[in-house]
Amino acid sequence: MDDEMATASIGATEAVGIAATAPGKMAEAAVTNGAEEVEPTLNKMATGEEVDAFLHEEHPIFDSKKEEDVMTGKQYTSSELPLKPPFYIIQQGTPRSGSTFQVTLLNTIVNLKTQQWYDALGESPPKISLTFKTPPPSKGTQGPFVVKTHAKRNTWMNDLKERFGITTRVFTSSNLNHTHVNTSLHHQALPNMYNCSLCEVDSYVPIFGLSQEDVKLLKDFMSSYEILRQCCGLQQSKYNRYRLHGCNVTQLLIDQPDIHYPHCEQHDLPKLEKEFDALPLNPSQFKNNYSWKKPGDCAHYDKKIIAGRDFNNRKFVSCAVTHPWATHH
Repeated sequence: MDDEMATASIGATEAVGIAATAPGKMAEAAVTNGAEEVEPTLNKMATGEEVDAFLHEEHPIFDSKKEEDVMTGKQYTSSELPLKPPFYIIQQGTPRSGSTFQVTLLNTIVNLKTQQWYDALGESPPKISLTFKTPPPSKGTQGPFVVKTHAKRNTWMNDLKERFGITTRVFTSSNLNHTHVNTSLHHQALPNMYNCSLCEVDSYVPIFGLSQEDVKLLKDFMSSYEILRQCCGLQQSKYNRYRLHGCNVTQLLIDQPDIHYPHCEQHDLPKLEKEFDALPLNPSQFKNNYSWKKPGDCAHYDKKIIAGRDFNNRKFVSCAVTHPWATHH
């Protein structure tokens, strides 16, 4: 897997992963200091079941009557789907709604389907920008992109339509079971993810025309991604960072009872890193120096934490949960 970087720097997003007490449950995350916030990092929830790539006509997303689906806030007809390259994607999520999970999944899907499309044409695929801002035009045109934003309203869609004649597709996430964004193709509801985060992959089958093989590959990828996000890097779970600092993590759980054990010690991380790196997927990544990028990074960042660094390379203060940025979750 190439270490291809995207065009924009990642914001201060702390993955204070909180593994659930039983397998198949979502791991929560905590917010950071000030206006910055943290996306929930999710634990492995693969069911091991493959889904049929072709849903029945009566599936809500193929409703020919265009009845509004409050779960997605979008009116569909089957003629719109599946989407085809080039992709212009906006992930619009509220803080702490699993938006990092959703944008990672969307970016991986978009890269996978773009590669397949251009392989069939015998051509090289275009680079897909992963960014927090609308990518700058390249030579007077707007290349494919995946944008992550918490902005409640923006004019990107109209601007891009007027300037380049392209149609952007919006996907949303929030803590609610519905969205007020009536252009959303799919709404990721946080309550649904507590039971099965990897089931989200199934929701994109009709939207992107995913095959059974695609679904299995994406679930394998996202399953490993969740573990590495919780257990590696300088944005890993608060519990695991404090464990590496030699703190009394039992007391941490008493002080912050919503932080649960992320099970990092139970994983063979060096083995997982190699397996993840060998997956035939190569999505672009947010550009930062805090997260996993290649095999060996888990041990590298663990040594930095043990030596006194902490979230986003800040200096570790103490095991007492007193500094402001450590008390949010």
